[in-house]
Amino acid sequence: MILMQTESWLLAEYALVLTVLFTAVELLGRLLPKFIKRNDKRQRFLVRYKRFKFIFVIVSSLLLLLTFLRVNYIVHGGFLVFLTVILFPFLRSLLHGAVLQLNGVLYIGIRLQTESYVGEIKKFTPQGIWLLNVQGNRFINYLDLHKKGFTTLSNEDSKSRTNVLIESDLKNEQIIDLLFETPFINHAAMPELKGFKESPSRTLYFTLQDGVNHETLFAFLNQHQIEIVSKY
Repeated sequence: MILMQTESWLLAEYALVLTVLFTAVELLGRLLPKFIKRNDKRQRFLVRYKRFKFIFVIVSSLLLLLTFLRVNYIVHGGFLVFLTVILFPFLRSLLHGAVLQLNGVLYIGIRLQTESYVGEIKKFTPQGIWLLNVQGNRFINYLDLHKKGFTTLSNEDSKSRTNVLIESDLKNEQIIDLLFETPFINHAAMPELKGFKESPSRTLYFTLQDGVNHETLFAFLNQHQIEIVSKY
């Protein structure tokens, strides 16, 4: 009984610490960008902050669950299993949405085509997106996007995501930092590299700013020892 009370106090203390830390992380995310004057550095900070916050929430939640289990493995374990079964669709959709936003595939303002609708993303929610089309606002669940698929579109006001095969001796972090310093990239859709870090050949995914053509970016990359091998 004494051990259970000790574990309960530990759970309460840990929950309090996490609440304080999460509040501090939220405040830093809101305040620090106001003191970063350069747009490229501010965008770089926001992208990295979003990733850090996502990892922080995941790790903290797992640690909190483990502490919760330690109080009473049988009762609390059974309760968590019950909750997982009941909330599984919600949790699954939440995870899909977080991944889509973190990897830069979807962002506010991009045009999207699904099985049923074509429109512009206006808002993200924990369970899905609000899409604005000619019929008005439509809500689409992340699970539906995952199961049925979607396509990003380009029009006069927005650019679609592009991928090219590049070769360079620069590290991934150096290339991404270089892209953040240019006025050509749409920072709302984070550029990313896929491939082996040790290999000079990698696939670069990016979205251009309005009015910028691909050749302008390619010329800039060539000037910085980044060769365009193939354009998809």
